[in-house]
Amino acid sequence: MEEEYNIKKKDNVQFYWLTIGIAIPLFWIIFRIVGFNGLNGQEAHEFHRYSMAVASYLTGGPDPGTFSFPIIYSLVGAFFTFVIPDFIVLQTVSLLAAALTYVNFCKILNLVYPSGTQRQRFAFLFFFCCPYFLKSASIAMPDMLMLGLMTSSWLKLLQWQQKRESHLLLLSLCFGVLAIQTGINSIMLLIPMFPEIISAIRKRYTMGLILLAGLVITITPGIFFHAIDLKDIVHYSWISNWSPMNYFKNGFSTGEGQFSYSLPNIVFIFAVVLHPIYIFTGVFLLYYNLNKQGGLPKIWNYAGIAYLLLIAGLPVQSLRLLFPIFPLLMIQMYPGYEEMMRTIKRKKQKLALFFIATAIQLFIAIKAIIPIYYTQQEEIAIAKELKTRPEATLYTFNISSALKNYDIPQEIINIWNLKNPLISGGSLFLYNPIRFQEQFRNTDPDKIYRNLKQETRLMYIKTLPNGWELYRIR
Repeated sequence: MEEEYNIKKKDNVQFYWLTIGIAIPLFWIIFRIVGFNGLNGQEAHEFHRYSMAVASYLTGGPDPGTFSFPIIYSLVGAFFTFVIPDFIVLQTVSLLAAALTYVNFCKILNLVYPSGTQRQRFAFLFFFCCPYFLKSASIAMPDMLMLGLMTSSWLKLLQWQQKRESHLLLLSLCFGVLAIQTGINSIMLLIPMFPEIISAIRKRYTMGLILLAGLVITITPGIFFHAIDLKDIVHYSWISNWSPMNYFKNGFSTGEGQFSYSLPNIVFIFAVVLHPIYIFTGVFLLYYNLNKQGGLPKIWNYAGIAYLLLIAGLPVQSLRLLFPIFPLLMIQMYPGYEEMMRTIKRKKQKLALFFIATAIQLFIAIKAIIPIYYTQQEEIAIAKELKTRPEATLYTFNISSALKNYDIPQEIINIWNLKNPLISGGSLFLYNPIRFQEQFRNTDPDKIYRNLKQETRLMYIKTLPNGWELYRIR
C-alpha cells in the first residue's frame, strides 16, 4: 500500500514541463545542426508561401490573396516571422504546438483519471514518444497546431463540466473554432462541445451573446483574409467522393490520381492503434482494455466512431488523416495501461520495459523523419541546379511550390494546371517518370510527358536526385 502511494505521489509530479523544456529546444537545435527546416512537398510549401505573403501584407505589402487551405497555421507562422527566420518558422510553430498538445493531454489525463498512478509515464511513452507525434512536430504542416487547439478546447470543456465557470465554455468554443480553421476535419471531434453550449444557452440567454461574441472574434481571421473557400476545402479533402462503399475498397481513382492499397478502408482505420508509427504495442493495449470503460462520457466515443467512419469513406488512405483521433483514443485506453502495469510486479522490470519501449518508439520516429529530410534535401539540390541554368521557363509538376519558395530564376509553369499544352521550345522540363508512373497514370502531366517523348522534343540534360529528370524542350 505504501509503495503504491509513493508511486502515485511521484507520478503526479507534473514533469511534463521538464519534458518539453528539454526536448523541444533540443529537437529545434538538432534540426538546425542537420539543416532540416520541415518543408516537404507541395502542401507544406504552400503554407510557407502564404505565411510569407501574410507577413509581407502586415508590413505594408500587397494583399496575400485567397488560400485553398485553412488559414490559422499560416497566420501564426506569419506573426512568428518577425522573430524567427522564415524557412524555419513553420517548423518552430509545429514544435511549440507539440508542447501545447502534450501539456493539454497530460492535464486531461489528470482530470479524467484523478486516481491514476501511471498517468505521466503513459503520456510520455505512448503520446509524446509516439513516432507519428514526433514526426508531425518536426514538419511544416498544420496537423500539430490543430491538435494543440483541439485538445485545448477539450481541456476547457472538461474544466467547464466540473466548475461551470462561463469563461471556460467560452474558451472551449474559441479554441474549437480556431482548430476548425486550422484543420476542417477537427469539427467531428468537437461534437461533445455542442450539447454543452446548447444547454448553457437554454439556462442563461446572456451566455448565448457571450459565446456569439467569441465565435465572431475567432472566425474573423478566416473572413478577413478571405481564405475560407468551402469549394476548395471540400475538393482537397476528397469529401466530394465520399461514399460508404469506399469502406470495402482498397483502390481508388480520383482527381488526385490513382491510389491502390493492400487493405480495404474499414480495416485500415485500425492502424491508429495497431500501426507501429502510432503504437507498436497496440495489440497489448487493446487486450488489456477489453471490458474496460474509458473515463470520458459515451458522447466522446460516438464522436470518435463518427470520425473514423468519415475517414473510412474517403477515396484515400492516409495515416495523417487518423492523427486527430489519436489523443482521444489514448485517453480512453489509459485504464488498460494501468492494468498492464499491475501484471508486472517488479519495479526493475517496469523501468527496463519503459526504457526499452521508449527507445523503440524513438527509433521508429527517426526512421519516419529521415525520408522527409531526404525529400527536403532533394528539393534544395534541384533548386540549386536550376539556379545555374540560363533558360527563362520551367515546365514541371508536383514540385513547383518548393522551387518557387527556393527562388529559382525561371518562370514556373505547372503542367497539372496547363489548359493549353502548347509548350514552347527552349524551355526546361522537369519530371519524375518513376515516381509518377502509378499514381498519375493517364493524368494531364503523364500525357504531356509521353507526348513530348514520342515527338522527340525532350533533350536529356541530367538526372537529379531521386529520379527527377531534367530536359530541354526542342
